[in-house]
Amino acid sequence: MELLDANLDALRQRVSDLPERLADPLTATQLECREDGEVLLRVHRTLVNLRLPEASIEHLLDTLPQDPAEVLVFGLGLGEVLEDLLLRHSQTRVLVWERDPAI
Repeated sequence: MELLDANLDALRQRVSDLPERLADPLTATQLECREDGEVLLRVHRTLVNLRLPEASIEHLLDTLPQDPAEVLVFGLGLGEVLEDLLLRHSQTRVLVWERDPAI
């Protein structure tokens, strides 16, 4: 845990409450699941669609090295990046950090 504690301390030096905010789960009032399967995140008065465009996923995965040994996915979202990543790089070790334990 020494490395984790050092990283959390470094974050606290930049933004004092950032480690705690990263650990807070989303509340049900922040997510809206529609009948068509879309999931929206409420940010103040704005609803943001959590589904990433396929072109964005492709671009993201195209920026990875050819055969990465490890990849860190920061936030699982709806899982579409992870799914495509595992299809492309089945031998890659993938670590996913997700702040919301409900996901």
